[in-house]
Amino acid sequence: MEELGAVVGYQWGRGTLELGGHTYQIVARGGGVLAVGHAFFAAAGCVSNITRPEDFSGTYWTTGGSAVVGQGRGVLFMENAHGVDVHLAEQARGVLMSWQIARLDMELIPD
Repeated sequence: MEELGAVVGYQWGRGTLELGGHTYQIVARGGGVLAVGHAFFAAAGCVSNITRPEDFSGTYWTTGGSAVVGQGRGVLFMENAHGVDVHLAEQARGVLMSWQIARLDMELIPD
């Protein structure tokens, strides 16, 4: 994941979801308000309250802040309209300060 901000922050990235013995490719993009700087994020975590892969796709909302100068760590908690929860542990590098209500659209990429 990568974030770039100058008052309005924008995030984008790709990843994978492992569910029921299958691996699905994910694309994510979105943003929020009150971010300045640029940082790269690597994240891993767990997804809960999911029974079908199609419930993963959707808009996730989160609030929080981050401050990165060089390298840092953080956590991110998000939920979508299907009740799917995503909890991530992040490692970041760059220079970024943000405090935002963010909207992140995540979807599974068709095979």
